[in-house]
Order: sequence, then structure tokens, then C-alpha cells
Amino acid sequence: MRNSALWGSIMEIRNIPRIPYAYEKHPLIDHLLGTARVVQQIVKGYKLDTVATYRLKICFKRSGIMASRLDREIMRELFYYTSLIHDIGKAAIEYQKAFSEDGIPKRHANFYLHEIPSAIICYKALVNRGFEEEISRLGALAVLMHMSAARNPFFLNFAEVKKRFPRGWNLKPYSETLTQALKVRIVDRISFLDAREFMELMKIFVSDINNKFVKIYSIILSPLIAGDNIDASRARLSDGSISPSRRKLMDEFLKIFKISGGEI
Repeated sequence: MRNSALWGSIMEIRNIPRIPYAYEKHPLIDHLLGTARVVQQIVKGYKLDTVATYRLKICFKRSGIMASRLDREIMRELFYYTSLIHDIGKAAIEYQKAFSEDGIPKRHANFYLHEIPSAIICYKALVNRGFEEEISRLGALAVLMHMSAARNPFFLNFAEVKKRFPRGWNLKPYSETLTQALKVRIVDRISFLDAREFMELMKIFVSDINNKFVKIYSIILSPLIAGDNIDASRARLSDGSISPSRRKLMDEFLKIFKISGGEI
């Protein structure tokens, strides 16, 4: 007799597309690379690497933290990797099973809470690449909060999360391809326990009154939100699926960054 849990997992993997999608007909790898390109342009146009480095050094000093590796190059890399990884959680089969091979949703595609596995993977990737702990947490916090206009992950009921994702998020079918394409090690799986422990870590991080540098995450988050929306909107222009409100939002982003000197 087949093990029912194993057989169910195998059948689930068989019913996913060959590549992961960020949205209808929009490959996830294209979206991640596209968002990272836009963010790099925004950072250059606004000189955000200079701004963030200066502000973070001040806040670190006030928090009693001596960061041995903090300069504009580190900050440019932080902007890059947070934008490159921000939606990586969408590659989980729990989301991708909604898509057909050609990227057409077989049913409503819902990426509910993808920001949690994305933030955990971002944190792991930053630490593995030698970023200091406080900077790694800042990057992960920006990724965690990039959907905060729709939902605040810090208000989560983890009983609901466990009900929705009892086995966590499985990225194994795509992790090797994503690792090669993005040149960042992408883990195979994020468990429910991983998610709960990470959220507890982040709650302590943001609530510690001695961490006066936490607010700097907003400087990392702002271009990420803009880049995410600009790239997603561009992908939807060709098929006419973009809503009038999203088109207006993209137009406003483009107008702002053109004024700032950024070439988007």
C-alpha cells in the first residue's frame, strides 16, 4: 500500500508547471530580475546607497552597534538582493499548483503570505553572503513588509498559518533552477516551525527600543515597492489585464523617478 502522504506530495508536484510564475504568463525569474534592475536604477537616481549608509551609521552609533562592514557598496548589494529575492516564496508548490504549464491560472492564483518564506530565504541568503546580522535582519524586514499595504504579518494568527500551510512551503522542484538563475542559494523548503521562529525573532527585533536603526528598513522598502509594482505592471500591459488603478500607480511611480533623475 502506498504511503498516502508521500503519494499526495508526488501528485501535487506533478501538477505544477515546469517553471514558477509570479502572475499570469509572467515567469517568476523574469519578475525578480526585472524588479532588481528597476531598484538598481532607483537607488542610483536617488543616491539611496549614500543616504542609507549615512543614516544607518548614525543609528548604529545611537544603538551602540559597531558594524565592521558598512559602506555604500554593502548598501547597494543590500538593495539588490532584497529586490532580487522579495517574491521568491511564490515559487512554493503550494502556490504554483494553481498554474498550468503555460502560466494560465487553472483557478484563482493566491500568493497569500508568500512574503514570509521570501523574507526567511532573504535572511538566510544575506547571512550566507557575509552580511552582518543587523543588516541581514533589516533586509529581511523590508521583504517581510513589502505586502504590508494589504496585510501586516505581525498581526498573524499562527493557528491560521498552520491550517493553511501545515507542511510549510515546498520550493524543492524549483530551488536548483532559481539558484542558478539568480546566483543565490535558494533553500528547498521552509517549514511551519521555521516561519513561527522567524516571526518571533522579527517581533523581538522591531520591538527592542535599543534598536534605533530598525526604522531604516523603510529606505530599503520604498524602492522595492516601486520596483515590484513597475515590473509587474509592465508585464501586464501587453495582455491588457492591468487595472486602471494599477496603471495610474505605475504612471505616478514613473513620473516621480523621472523627476528624480532616475532612468526607468
